[in-house]
Amino acid sequence: MKIIIASGGTGGHLYPAVRVAEALSKEGHSVVFIGAFSSSKEYLEGKGYPLINLDLKGLNYRNIKEAIIACFLTARAFFISLGLIRNIKPEVVAGFGGYGSFAVVLAAKALGKRVLIHEQNVKPGRANRILSFMADKIAMSFSDTFKYVPKKNAILTGCPIHAYRTGLKRAELLRKYNLAEGIPVMLVFGGSQGSNSVNKAFTRACELLKGNRPFQVVHICGNNGFEDLNDFYKGLGIRYSLFKFVDNMGEAFEIADLAVARSGALSVTEIAFFRIPAIFIPYPYAGNHQLANAMVLSEKGLAFVLEENRMTPEILKDTLLKLLEQSNSAKVRFSAVESFYRPEAALDIAREIISLAE
Repeated sequence: MKIIIASGGTGGHLYPAVRVAEALSKEGHSVVFIGAFSSSKEYLEGKGYPLINLDLKGLNYRNIKEAIIACFLTARAFFISLGLIRNIKPEVVAGFGGYGSFAVVLAAKALGKRVLIHEQNVKPGRANRILSFMADKIAMSFSDTFKYVPKKNAILTGCPIHAYRTGLKRAELLRKYNLAEGIPVMLVFGGSQGSNSVNKAFTRACELLKGNRPFQVVHICGNNGFEDLNDFYKGLGIRYSLFKFVDNMGEAFEIADLAVARSGALSVTEIAFFRIPAIFIPYPYAGNHQLANAMVLSEKGLAFVLEENRMTPEILKDTLLKLLEQSNSAKVRFSAVESFYRPEAALDIAREIISLAE
C-alpha cells in the first residue's frame, strides 16, 4: 500500500509523522513524505524515506506582502500536489499539520482520496482547523481537542513521541554529560528550534538562584547564542552541559529533575512520559496553542505555567526554587494521575490510516 505523509518541517509536526511512518513501514507499506521540510530535510533523508520538498511559507497576517506571497505559494503547491498525487497513486494521504501539509491534503481531497489528519496540539492550528471538516479521520493527541473538531470523525490516539528511555543507569548518563551525582539537574529547552526568550529568561534567573542552593544544567539552546551562553555558564561557575541540538532527548530527560521549556505538544507529551516536574513558558503567538497545551498538565498540578509577557527573572527564580523543593513529591503526583502519554500512539494512527484504505 502507498501512503503519502504531508507535514511541516518543525519537530512538533515531523517527529510524530516519522514515528507513524516507521509503524507503517514495519507493516510493509510504502511511505512518501511531501511538505515544507526546510532544515529537517537531512533528518528525513537520513531516515531513508522518499521526500518531495515544496516551496512554502507560513501565513503572516501582519505583513500584507508576505501574506500574498504565502497564498501564492500555497496555491502553486496545491496544483503541484495534484500532479504528485496522480503520479504516486496513494491509497491514503495523512496530514500532520503545519503549512507544509495544507496544500497536499487539500489536493488529496480534491482528487477523492481518503484523508487522515493528526492534530498534535489541544487547539488545532489554522491548517488542521480547516482540514478537519474535510478529513475522513481526525487523530488527536489530547481529549480536550474534541471541542474544536467535528466529533463524528475524531478519535483520541495520543501523540507519538521522539524520545524514549535509554536503559542506561543515571550515574552513567551523568558522567556522559559531565555532571555530578547528588545535585539537581535542570533541563532547559525551547523546542526543536530553540528559544532566545527562554534562554535569556533562564540565565537571568540562574544568576539570582545561584546563592540559594546548588544546581546543574543541561541546556539545549538552538542555533543562536551558543557562545554567549557558554561564556555565561563558565562565568557562573556551575556544572553544565550546553548543546545546540540533542538528537537523543531520552538521555537528557532521564537525568532531569525538572524542566524549563516551551509547551509544544511533543514537549508536553514527552515530559509527561518521563514524569518530569516542569515550568512551561508557552510561545505567546500562533493562537496561544502552547498555553492550552501547558494547561493540560498545569490543571492537574503537574506543572507551573509562566506566561512570557508577565514573567520576570525573580518570578522564574522563585518558581524554580519551589519546584526544586517539591521535585520528589511532584514525581509522585505524576505517577498518581492518568498518564497523558499513550504508548501505542504511532501504531494506533498507523492502524487508522490502514483502515481508511481498506
